[in-house]
Amino acid sequence: MKLGRLIILTVIFGFLFLAFLGIVDTRGILLGLTMSTGWWTAAHRLFTASHFGPGQISTFVLAAAVFVAGLHVFLRWLFASMRPASENGLSCQWPLKRTLCGMGILFCALLSAVAILLTTHQVYWFSRSSEAWFDDPVRLIIRTRMMASRIKKLCGNVDWNRTRVESAFWEGNCEGLEPSPWDSVQPVWIDDSSGRLTAIILIPRKPPVLDRARFVVIRPNADDQIEPLRLLPETLDSFGIKLPGTHEIP
Repeated sequence: MKLGRLIILTVIFGFLFLAFLGIVDTRGILLGLTMSTGWWTAAHRLFTASHFGPGQISTFVLAAAVFVAGLHVFLRWLFASMRPASENGLSCQWPLKRTLCGMGILFCALLSAVAILLTTHQVYWFSRSSEAWFDDPVRLIIRTRMMASRIKKLCGNVDWNRTRVESAFWEGNCEGLEPSPWDSVQPVWIDDSSGRLTAIILIPRKPPVLDRARFVVIRPNADDQIEPLRLLPETLDSFGIKLPGTHEIP
């Protein structure tokens, strides 16, 4: 029994290790995890974006209570008018639990209809969308760091000449990079008056998760600087670059 558990654990950890190295295709597993846990992230985004205050919540609860109470009184009157006398000694009163059960059934039916509608909409959108279904933000960060390392090596080979580095990047002639690296990152070239690069900022294009997205700052004779995407305006401002729509505060 212990040997069987050991074999199972070895297979699981081996699979996880190969998946981490990118040798094993884990898109099927990611699909299952997304389908089983995606509702939690969607609900978190929904409640985070909502702006319900105590007043709105209290009004909704009060309106729902008044509606249920009024419906219960009406159903009691209707049931009593249809059965004015008790039969076989049984009570003719309409119990509250029936009203609550009816409201629960109606709510679940409406929720199911909305879920079917949204599922149909999402499936159709996925079938027509050109975006990738799977995009791992951690793998994107690792790929951006590897790209930064190879671009830095290219810069060292040409003495950080902006014209030659920029030409090699846009033409896809950088050794070790994919044929079109501009599809995944947007570079910002920063040079001095002599045309020598002083820094390069690699900004990811269309990151899957903005909160976990990172950009890389490459400098000569310095380690690569990796920062969250939310710090991009401050970093650009430190190099004297202003984003559109920003201005200096006097």
